[in-house]
Amino acid sequence: MPPSNRKLQWAFGANDAGEPQGNNSAIAQFSENRRESLIRESIQNSLDARRDEDKPVLVRFTPREAAAAEVGAESLSAAMRECLDGLTDKEEEHRRSFEAGMRLLDSPAIKSLQIVDSNTTGAEDEPRALGHNDWQALTKGTGIDAKKRLDAAGSWGFGKFAAFANSPIRTVLYTTAYQYPVLRPDNDDYPDGRLETRVSRTDDPYRVRVDFTVQGPTIQAVIADGNARCAAMAYCSSTLYSVMEQADIRGHGYARSPAGVQWMLL
Repeated sequence: MPPSNRKLQWAFGANDAGEPQGNNSAIAQFSENRRESLIRESIQNSLDARRDEDKPVLVRFTPREAAAAEVGAESLSAAMRECLDGLTDKEEEHRRSFEAGMRLLDSPAIKSLQIVDSNTTGAEDEPRALGHNDWQALTKGTGIDAKKRLDAAGSWGFGKFAAFANSPIRTVLYTTAYQYPVLRPDNDDYPDGRLETRVSRTDDPYRVRVDFTVQGPTIQAVIADGNARCAAMAYCSSTLYSVMEQADIRGHGYARSPAGVQWMLL
């Protein structure tokens, strides 16, 4: 991966009156066969999310390397330092684990393993009656079965921890496919399409102006039929406040946001 000027910062939500957490036994169960477990669980999860039953599911494992600043090594190491300072003398094993992770983060480049599958549905984020869905079960749940397939090989909600067992810093980054076609640079949903955005200030300090320009006959036809719209999302990392505003592609979209907001344009 080529060097980047981007500098990622990690933010961790407060565990106000939450359940204290120590060593994760779900990760420990994969420690003896880390690599075999990672391959098995990754392929199993992809097979359970097969989109087209008449086509094979492909899973690719690719070694990657990124600059430390690009993965937020500095802020992640600072968070690990706080955890390390909070350990007692009896937690020597945890201390060694944190120290090893911090040494890794001090490297100029961070090695990782990218796992990408295709012909899969992705992790659904639609609300469900029971209060959890695929994405919530994957990123926040433990022992939660959110898979729809009755014949799913993995349904106990613990296989995801195989990835964490292979990370010295216990960190896994997830991205998932949308259920609907998306116009963005890294996919081929609309190969002839292009989206340009421009954000500018207004006289109102709590309001910005977002201009959209969409090019490409395929996506323009979808918009003309009323089946797609542009939207801007404002997100504040300190308060977790977010707001999304849709826009008529022929006009302008506006989103009211708090001070210090970070923009993510969709």
